[in-house]
Amino acid sequence: MVKRRNLALAKCQKVRGIGEVFLLKKMGMQNVNLTKAAKDGVFPDFYYTTTNLETYIRLNCRLIKVENIEMDKGIKVNPLRKSAGCICGNLVKKGDLIVVGEAGVKVEEFKDKKEKVFFGFMGSEISSERNKDFLIRRVAWMMKKIKKQGGKILFVGGPAIVHTGGGRYLAEIIKKGFVDILFAGNALAVHDLEEQFFGTSLGFEFKKGDFTVGGNHHHLWTINLVRKHGSIGNFLKAEKIKKGIMYECLRKKINFVLAGSIRDDGPLPEVITDTQEAQYRMRRLVQDNRVKMAIMCATTLHSIAAGNLLSAEVEKVVVDINQAMITKLADRGTTNTVGIVTDTEPFLKELSKNLN
Repeated sequence: MVKRRNLALAKCQKVRGIGEVFLLKKMGMQNVNLTKAAKDGVFPDFYYTTTNLETYIRLNCRLIKVENIEMDKGIKVNPLRKSAGCICGNLVKKGDLIVVGEAGVKVEEFKDKKEKVFFGFMGSEISSERNKDFLIRRVAWMMKKIKKQGGKILFVGGPAIVHTGGGRYLAEIIKKGFVDILFAGNALAVHDLEEQFFGTSLGFEFKKGDFTVGGNHHHLWTINLVRKHGSIGNFLKAEKIKKGIMYECLRKKINFVLAGSIRDDGPLPEVITDTQEAQYRMRRLVQDNRVKMAIMCATTLHSIAAGNLLSAEVEKVVVDINQAMITKLADRGTTNTVGIVTDTEPFLKELSKNLN
């Protein structure tokens, strides 16, 4: 069947002129329908919306791969260059040729590769009753393999990482060279810096195991101090802080994107308050074909945002104490995902230990 289809494609590619459309229809290989965008920032009506699966379009008797595939976008076509790529609605320009309808679009069914077999027994339902130690060891094994092969690892994290005492373990993982990109919000960075400066997280002192009197001011004072110094790096240098998540990110020159939120205090100078700009920077970082794995820990919205940007081929590990959060991510269409229902601190502690 595959051989016959390849022969048909080869024959089709030799056809030009009047008989082309007839032959395409006869073989079930209709060309895509293209419509020009009527104005900036607006797709044509009924444009084709993408998945994160490998996608091809049929244009002038040729199958063209859609580059930089990601979820819930459109497809922009350049007939002269014989190329196609995903595009966001806000980036559409008047006159762009956009794929409309499903005719001429071919989506490859996702199939696990042999090297992913160890995740197979987790591929059905998400359960809190899985062997966490085994899962974490396998995640560490995959991380080592990816780094050995020259791949990159994305880490997406929420502030609960610091609140639960897992910040130092994430810092260790970054220090060991197993994180290449970090996506987070204002809160993760703020509470990490608060912990390094005041020894608290939202006023809770880890050494004493209790809330500090007046500790509710600490995260706000931390933000103010960083803004006073002009940047996270200047703050760390001025206050002679040489530990923590943000310190290791800057020391190891890790690319990070801190995306703003409507509820942010401050925010820190590095936080991008324009959500479209933050999404653009995140997209640029994950479009690197070397990103092979994403670990999403204790953050719903950032995990969904990152999941939408990643192709189906990228390994995804989602860690959260709330099972419903992991299910929600899967329901949003994020494929190739392993869910681990557990608190962040023991997960990161065990992961760091297995990465030694």
